[in-house]
Amino acid sequence: MKPLIYGLIALLLSIGLDANKNVCRPAENSIVDFGGSYTRSKIDPEGQSDFDGNMWGVQGNYQYRPLKSIYAAIGGNWRYGKNTGSSGVRDLTDASVHERIGYTFCINRLLVSAYSGFGYRFLGHHVKPNSGSDIKLYYHEFFIPVGWQSVYDMNRCISIGFNAVWMPQVFSSVTFKMVDGARWVTKNTYKNFNISLPLYYHFKCINNLKLVLNPFFEFWQDGETTAETQFNDPLGLPKNNYTFWGAQLNLQYAF
Repeated sequence: MKPLIYGLIALLLSIGLDANKNVCRPAENSIVDFGGSYTRSKIDPEGQSDFDGNMWGVQGNYQYRPLKSIYAAIGGNWRYGKNTGSSGVRDLTDASVHERIGYTFCINRLLVSAYSGFGYRFLGHHVKPNSGSDIKLYYHEFFIPVGWQSVYDMNRCISIGFNAVWMPQVFSSVTFKMVDGARWVTKNTYKNFNISLPLYYHFKCINNLKLVLNPFFEFWQDGETTAETQFNDPLGLPKNNYTFWGAQLNLQYAF
């Protein structure tokens, strides 16, 4: 995975540096986008059998992105799907919101916005085992996004991008429905990231309107709980590893 990421970065930078007679396309300061998504998901609870399935969702974002100036953004997404495994079924709800602030600069035709910020993610599991009672788990996870997004104009109609964000957690907890009202702290995780390769189509008939196809790959973790019983035994709620890949289809409008 790392060689692929490094190769894509080098390719985008070399394209931009070779375009000596070109500059970034003039852009409006504000950008809004919204659309739907498909995700293929895999949930791997540590020490237990895994689950996989399909998820569908929606997302929306607002960006303030003038050239060579402060960059700011706010947005969120929601998706839901059923994941099945040999031990049963998990209905998964995944929702998050974020705010970002950084700076936008231009390298010839390559537009890059680097940022950090703050985010919150909710992961709700409805666990339906083949035997025994249903369990509901609600994870609440706060994180700090650190990343960049880039856009390179290939021609008047097509642009491509490469986006990457690292999302280390700063506080996380889980609510266990079978223990009414209890919230347990979980260990923070740091191996959380998302990479995407958006492709932009510029409509000729409507100025500043684009259709964006955005394939992505994402890895996320829930830490195991640090809570213990009254006898100092760990509660045994394992760490979850999530792998998501799929695509978003958005309409984007600048003004």
